[in-house]
Amino acid sequence: MEHGDYTVGWICALPTELAAAVAMLDERHNHLPQDSHDHNNYTLGRIGVHNVAIACLPSGVTGITSAAIVASHIRSTFPSIRFGLMVGVGGGAPSVENDIRLGDVVISKPDGASGGVIQYDFGKTVQEGRFVQTGSLNRPPSVLLSAVNTLQANHLLKDPELTRHLSEMSKKFPRMQAAGAYPGVQHDQLFKAEYSHPPGNDTCTKCDPLQAVCRSIRSDSVPGAYYGLIASANQVMRDGMTRERLQQELDVLCFEMEAAGLMDDFPCLVIRGICDYADAHKNKRWQPYAAAVAAAYAKELLCVIPADQLVCTRPIGEASAQGAQHPPIKPVFTVPFRKDNKFVDRKLIFSQVEEHLRLHHCASLSGMGGVGKSQIAIEYAYRFQQSHPQSHVFWIFAANSTQFVQAYQDIARKLRLPGCEDSDVNQCELVSKWLDEDNSSGWLMILDNVDNADLFLHSTDLNPSSAGTDRMQRLLIDYVPRRLDSKRLLINTTRSRHVGENLIDGESCIEVPPFSIQEAESLLRLNAEDAVDRCKPAVIKRLLDILGYVPLAITQAAAFIKRNRMSVQGYLAALEKDKQNLMDHLSQELQDPRRPRGFPNSVFQTWKLSFDQILTQEPQTAKLLSLIAMLDPQRIPERLLRPLAERDVDFRMALGTLDGFALITQEIGGETYAIHPLVQASVHYWLKQRNEKAYYASQALQLLAEKFPSGKHDHRERCESMLAHAQAVLCYDCVSENDLRHRAALLYRVGWFNLQQGRYISAYQEASESYKINRERLGEDATTTLDSLSLLALVLEHQGRYEAAEEMNRRALEGKEKVLGVEHPNTLASVDNLASVLRYQGKYKTAEEMYRRALEGFEKMLGVEHPDTLTSINNLALVLEHQGKYKTAEEMYQRVLEGSEKVLGVEHPDTLTSVNNLALVLRYQGRYEAAEKMNQRALEGSEKVLGVEHPSTLTSVNSLARVLREQGKYKAAKKMHQRALEGKEKVLGVEHPDTLTSVNDLALVLHNQGKYKAAEEMHQRALEGFEKVLGVGHPSTLTSVNNLALALQKQEKYKAANEMHQRALEGKEKMLGVEHPSTLTSVNNLALVLYNQGKYKAAEEMYQRALEGKEKVLGVEHPSTLTSIDNLVLVLRKQGKYKAAEEIELKSTRRKREGAESGPASVI
Repeated sequence: MEHGDYTVGWICALPTELAAAVAMLDERHNHLPQDSHDHNNYTLGRIGVHNVAIACLPSGVTGITSAAIVASHIRSTFPSIRFGLMVGVGGGAPSVENDIRLGDVVISKPDGASGGVIQYDFGKTVQEGRFVQTGSLNRPPSVLLSAVNTLQANHLLKDPELTRHLSEMSKKFPRMQAAGAYPGVQHDQLFKAEYSHPPGNDTCTKCDPLQAVCRSIRSDSVPGAYYGLIASANQVMRDGMTRERLQQELDVLCFEMEAAGLMDDFPCLVIRGICDYADAHKNKRWQPYAAAVAAAYAKELLCVIPADQLVCTRPIGEASAQGAQHPPIKPVFTVPFRKDNKFVDRKLIFSQVEEHLRLHHCASLSGMGGVGKSQIAIEYAYRFQQSHPQSHVFWIFAANSTQFVQAYQDIARKLRLPGCEDSDVNQCELVSKWLDEDNSSGWLMILDNVDNADLFLHSTDLNPSSAGTDRMQRLLIDYVPRRLDSKRLLINTTRSRHVGENLIDGESCIEVPPFSIQEAESLLRLNAEDAVDRCKPAVIKRLLDILGYVPLAITQAAAFIKRNRMSVQGYLAALEKDKQNLMDHLSQELQDPRRPRGFPNSVFQTWKLSFDQILTQEPQTAKLLSLIAMLDPQRIPERLLRPLAERDVDFRMALGTLDGFALITQEIGGETYAIHPLVQASVHYWLKQRNEKAYYASQALQLLAEKFPSGKHDHRERCESMLAHAQAVLCYDCVSENDLRHRAALLYRVGWFNLQQGRYISAYQEASESYKINRERLGEDATTTLDSLSLLALVLEHQGRYEAAEEMNRRALEGKEKVLGVEHPNTLASVDNLASVLRYQGKYKTAEEMYRRALEGFEKMLGVEHPDTLTSINNLALVLEHQGKYKTAEEMYQRVLEGSEKVLGVEHPDTLTSVNNLALVLRYQGRYEAAEKMNQRALEGSEKVLGVEHPSTLTSVNSLARVLREQGKYKAAKKMHQRALEGKEKVLGVEHPDTLTSVNDLALVLHNQGKYKAAEEMHQRALEGFEKVLGVGHPSTLTSVNNLALALQKQEKYKAANEMHQRALEGKEKMLGVEHPSTLTSVNNLALVLYNQGKYKAAEEMYQRALEGKEKVLGVEHPSTLTSIDNLVLVLRKQGKYKAAEEIELKSTRRKREGAESGPASVI
């Protein structure tokens, strides 16, 4: 069998309908090949003397448009199809005249006003009952109507044959027995129209039987056949009241969803088995039987049509042409391009085009230049010509009026319209009149490149050869056909969505996006197959990313690769070299036969047309586009762009134009925009050609310098949203003094923000350059220079480069005292900064003096609750804590915390720092449970507000780990210390003091777990790092000396441990004083070494000294004090001083019983 042997097209919508149709075949045929664009899945066979091609709608895609697409493909693949049958289920509309029951069959039959099927809506809400009849559709072919009459007469004389067909189906296909069996009258209930189905129930078991309509019982179960009008729409009818109203208004027998898509272009008969009553009581119980009844009726119908009648009936395509009384001598096809054998199919867009043409008879394809709009239109034109061989296809190049007029003149000549050779006749008027008035010819018109709104909406001289004052001037849009129907179709391609919508009476455009990755790779492979085959997939993807998946750019790249015999890798390397290289390659003109002669073939030159048009028509919009192109291409905040327009309406119109040309896109949420990097590079190329790139780079730099907020926590979200754009504009060269001023200001703000976010390397680079620019422009003593210097000093401090930070802080302080005065807040901030760097160096006394000076100044100048005052109090508390003055420090921390919560809020980073510091001083006092709660609060807040890798968060992690360790929770502590160490190594670097502190802390946990060798190695690493970074006398270095000594001592390396303890003690006495808790810890540790060496007398003296100091500084109930008591008792017993030991032990026991917290000894 061949395609031309099939004469009947059978269409169904559901799998149950398809199964019933296949079951009716007398014979199955083998599958035949079909074109790639035909996505139907055919079942071929014979019924009686007729060969039938059966196709089902795609799964889940029902409705008018889907049916039309399936029918179009059948007609194209099987050219000898004489008529169609639309066979399946429907919803019955019973009335007094037509007692339709479930399982009956309804057949479409014309009346005086319609062809048998009425399309009554375009998808409006059914439940509301608001429908607008949009007209009737064509009649079924005469051969079918004659067969229907024959069958009606047969049924008056004898029982229908369909019952026999159902029985044979059940025998032939046992699995279809249920479908062929009548479900039973007990399941056939028609409820009153106003009675709604109870929600949440699939069946009618809970429906009120009193609401059922009383009907007579039939004498048998033979399906009845009803002939009349069928209502068709894109939406399921499921409302009884609406069904009743439409049944009375339109006199319809049944409702369904597909037939209206077929009747104009696919003459057919509609046969519907009734499976429900088109109301809310729908269920699927009757569907298989109703589908089988409809299929059986269709078989019975075909069996009464003689073969010779089909021979005399023209195929569908020829029949539609035959209906014209004055057919054109030959179909006109004016597409000026060959069919593209390398076209990459875009199925979704083609289905959208067919849907728009079905619903509105017109469609506009919109998208940026180069995305393939014209190529889609060309391919559609060829497919249309194949499926509508008797129809005209007109191609109008509409980029300018000259070519528009020439295309119309060409159409007039090829159609041999009267007056086509007369130079005094307006050819556009002549063709426009024919398009609107001729009813004999079907046609498709394609208006290509309808980009210029002014061209179509401003009057144009269309008859330049005529003389005198009567020369005709009209709008081009007046000549675009308006009278459209299923035989007269219009497609537009445009870069401007607004123009496209205007051309189709405000209907939505079909947006043509760049390719998907699969489509893009297919196009590249088709045009440069050899080079692609030798290339890795990752390289191909990277190239397509750069090309933006834009078809024209991909075609251009493939042509360049092929012409120059390059590898894909080599071409990619050239594009990635720099922006200039990218612009050079993508602005090359390589001829593409698929594009109009004289029209740009490079993607950059193509987009330049859009930019020039916008500049001419909307100069302010062109300025906005130019400025947007200077920013980072992603997440451009609307609030950053808004001040560029004086009026909001102008701003909105400008954004709308850019969006309409697909040059920018609105991102999810609606408050940010994006510009594709390739479009951005194209705008740069355009501006460079106009010598305007430097100007807009300066404008963007000034905009960011003015709009980038200060780095305060309250501005964090805004800063983060603008950071990428600030970094983008900082990449451009400065060409003026103003540029340098704005650059320095922006660098300062960005550097401050990066410092607050813990990005110290970036902050250092930005602060350094800002300081350099200001110093060279304004001098060392200018306020802005001193501010940049202070920022640089702060960054150095956070990097642990304390000596350099101290030197810069002193310079900044001297300058501000000189320029601003000693009490100016900026001067006081420098005092505070200098004190902090002194504290980090262990110079606690000097730092305390500076902090007190700053605090007194802030309280006087700003008030006691100002955030800067609270920060100063916090810093003073820190240095007091380092000196072992825990009670005073605690009181100050408490004051800061209360003030911060009140002024800044409980989640502000400064508040969380206060929480962490208060926890620290509680831990030093042995109040571990309270400290742990505070540490947990600080950590959770920091993770939420700052992120898990922020330095402040990592400090909170470390602090919580310490208090866990103090309580003997070594496993949990070790896990937290490891997290802190890994985070600090990543964020701060391996030699940062904070990182070395975490190394030391992790070593202590290992020590507590008895892993002394591993602890020794970690302590050694920490010590070497502190000696290098902070110096041998720094308190942190001395703490490391002490801890290393403890690890050596546990391994019985007493001599080495003794030397290290001695060094730690001497250093702490010098740096911290003889009564500092850390000094007293070293005294205790040295005594322990002496004890282990059997030097009990010397050990006793050292333990006595440690105990007296701790009682004075820490209090008699501090865990560390109690540990010293225990140590002293041990050494007294070793010497036989039992009475003295007993007295001290009794005192210790009494203290513990009175409520002192017990816990492992603190070794630091």
